This record gives sequence, C-alpha cells and structure tokens, in this order.
Amino acid sequence: EIMAFWDPPSLARLAAASTGLYVTINGSNDVWRALVAALAPLYQDASTKHVVEYQGTWRATAAWLHVQLQQLRGRCLKMSAEAATSMRSPCCRAFEGRPWHSDSMFQSWLCTLMPPDFKRLDRATARKSGLVGTPSAWCASPMFRDVPRESGLSVAEFKQRFEQPNTPVILTDVAKRWRLFELLGGDLANLRTRTDDILRGGAGSGARFRCESILMSLPGYADYAAQQRDERAAYLFDADFNDGPFRDGLWEVPKCFAVDDLFAALGNKRPNYRWLIAGPARAGSSFHIDPNFTNAWNACLTGRKRWLMFPPNVVPPGVYPSEDMADVTTPVSLTEWLLNYYEEARRLHHNVGYECVVEPGETIFVPCGWWHCVINLEPSVAVTQNYVSDSNLGKVLKFLKTMPNSISGIGEEDATDAAALARRRAGFYKEFADKVKAYRPDLAPAVDATLDELHDMERARSEARSRTDAKLERERERLAEIAREVEVER
Repeated sequence: EIMAFWDPPSLARLAAASTGLYVTINGSNDVWRALVAALAPLYQDASTKHVVEYQGTWRATAAWLHVQLQQLRGRCLKMSAEAATSMRSPCCRAFEGRPWHSDSMFQSWLCTLMPPDFKRLDRATARKSGLVGTPSAWCASPMFRDVPRESGLSVAEFKQRFEQPNTPVILTDVAKRWRLFELLGGDLANLRTRTDDILRGGAGSGARFRCESILMSLPGYADYAAQQRDERAAYLFDADFNDGPFRDGLWEVPKCFAVDDLFAALGNKRPNYRWLIAGPARAGSSFHIDPNFTNAWNACLTGRKRWLMFPPNVVPPGVYPSEDMADVTTPVSLTEWLLNYYEEARRLHHNVGYECVVEPGETIFVPCGWWHCVINLEPSVAVTQNYVSDSNLGKVLKFLKTMPNSISGIGEEDATDAAALARRRAGFYKEFADKVKAYRPDLAPAVDATLDELHDMERARSEARSRTDAKLERERERLAEIAREVEVER
C-alpha cells in the first residue's frame, strides 16, 4: 500500500536496491496493479474519453499511465510509435541476486496455478460414472446440495416454490433467447469482435466500463482477460451498461422477475441494481450478501460459473462480516478460499450449503440474505439484476431501517457531501416505504405493519437501554456510598 504512492520510475529504482526489494516489487503483480489503481482515476478524470489500456503486464501498464499523465501535464514530449513499443518491452539486464524465500508470495503464486474447479469431482470418480469429458462432469458435486434446475416455470410456480420459501433455483430456458447470447457466441473475446453490434456507435463510441477502480473499453477488457495471469483478475462489473452504451433489445428481464421490482417506485433515484459482468477463468466475486437485502438473478451468457451458496444464518468459514454488515473480510482470492476453507465448509455445512455450475444460457435465482461466491470455470460474461418483491419487502425495509450505514448503490462512491449522504441513508427506509405505498397501494397494509413492527422494536430497545442506564446509575450510587463509608471508617 505504501508503494502505491510512489511513481513508476521511483519504484523501478527501488527495485534495484536489493534482492528482497526486487522480488517484493516484481515477484507478483500486486505492487504494480495497486499503482495502476492509484494512477488510473487521475487519467480517467482528465477526459471522458480516457480509458486504461492494458499493456500486457501491470508494470508496463503503470509505465504507460505514468507517461500519459506526464504528457497531460506537459512534462514530456509525445512519444513516437518506436518509443512506445520500447517502453512496453524494455531491454532489462538479467537479474543477478541471491535466492529469496517467501511463504506469502508462494501462496499467491500457488493460487494463480490452482484450477478453478479445485475440489470438484475427481477424475477417477468421473471416469467410473462415465461423466468424463461431458458437461455434466462439471455439474456433479458430492460435497454440497445441488441447486435444482427448472424450465417452463410460470410466475406463480416460481414464486410459490422458490421466491417465497427463499431458496435458489436455476432456470435453464431464459437467456438462450437473448440477442446478446447469440452475439457473444459462447466466447468472451466477442466483446471485441462484435463491439459494433453490441454498442451504440460501435468500437468508436468511447464507452467506458468499470473494472474495479479502472475504466476500460470492451475491446480493451477482452484483451486484458486473454493476457492476464493474476491471482485475482480484475472483474468487469459495470452498473451503467444499459443506460446508454448498449443497443436496445439485446436482453430482457426474465418474466419470473419482471412482475415485481419495487425499487422501481423510486424512479431514477433507486439504488444501483443491474450490472454487466465479465471476467477470465478464476475471476469472480468473493463471499457476500447482495446489497440492501435484495433478491437477485444472474444470467450466464458465456463460460461456466461455479457457485457456492449458504443460507442467511450460516456464515461461511474464513468470512468475517462486521457487526453492521458494512464490511466483509475474506481471503484475497477465491482459489485461496478453496484451498484453505472448502474442506471446513464441507465438514460443517454440507447439509445446508449448495454448490452448482451454471451453464451458458442458464439463469440462477439468488434469494435475499444468502451468502454466495462465484468463480468462473471459463472466461465468462453475464448480466445480473437485483430486485425487491412482495416476498422480501419486509426484510428489505428492516435492513434499510436497522443498518443505514450498509445501504449501497445510492451514490456513495461519488458523494462529495458526507452529511447529505448520511441524511439520505438515515431516511431511506421511509422514502422507500412512502413510494411503495403510492406505487402499489395493495401493499400499503404490509408496509404499515412492517413500519409499526420496526417502531415497536425501536421503542423496546429504547426502554431496555433506559432500564440498563437506570440500573447502572443505581450501581454507581451504591459504589459511591460504599466508598464514602470506607472513607469515614478510615
């Protein structure tokens, strides 16, 4: 983290000081990637057309970004094509240093080599069952419960069997009908080759997509996904893809999830709720609960995705949420969790946990409050959306009321007025409740009942605090009286 404040030339000079510093700086991508994350916003904010162009390694990308910023500040001349190529492929003398041993760097290196299907069906068992080389070999999972697969579900069936009981399901017959599924053709690389068909204005549209703190173009991200060798690959996770860059008619909300979307009552003030997701194999999302206690669906368009899921009352091993759920501490990478905690999770929770592989064209329903992680078995593109329905409305209102600091997607990333953000969070449950009652009058009694319950809970907590404070005050007075008596005796 300290090294992220240095500029690339200073880091390069520091790396030459000793074997330990050379290995620490260049032995993994972490230092240079952190530096790119620190420099990228300076470059991206300078122009709405600026995107980070991955140069094959994070070190070369940091050098490229440094030069771009120096040019913007007028501190160096424009480079020729030959000079740019030389910068990306520097002629470095061979490293001469003593052997270096590091357990932490070994763990990171090991995780980059681990296959994303680690701990899945072993080959001997697969061979005996005749599953080797078939898609079902990915789907067999003796360690946890399997997520059921359904097709042709009506909205009523889905709500009765899965949404209301709050249990996961995979819908096999939805996303395969999308135009976007057809355009991608099962290959993440088609984000580059079919850009003109996907984006308004095509490759020259200047559309930028968020990959953590970095903004890239779709073709640029496809190049990065093909070239990277990261322990934890940068994940494209963009909330604005459908508000401008994407052409109309490429996808649609599945009918099972289109009936209820109660955050729509807030109009353009609703929290972020839909994302375009893309990443290479081994990329994914670490264990989390979806924001604001919403339900979610995730449609896989290319590549298989491995899911592990645990019900709300089961926190996975190696996952440490804060008391207000605002922060969650997890291992650095998904493969690190598989290496260190998968067996413990299987031993403790094999009867309540779920594991499955979602195939291209399938859509998984993620119930509210469920812990889940996702790891790409192959390069993957997906579309996901969070929503509130009548089945989880009460839970969402309770979350918004009791955990206001954990409310996300309402502009906290760009907020310049912390006080205004805090005020909106504090009153967001009331704002949402009022809008829902106007949007769906039939739900007004349920909303009022939940608000009354929350009011009663808050009053009960207040009375309990008052009783505790009074008890403490009496105890303080008793101790003070004892102290006075002791003093008199002396």
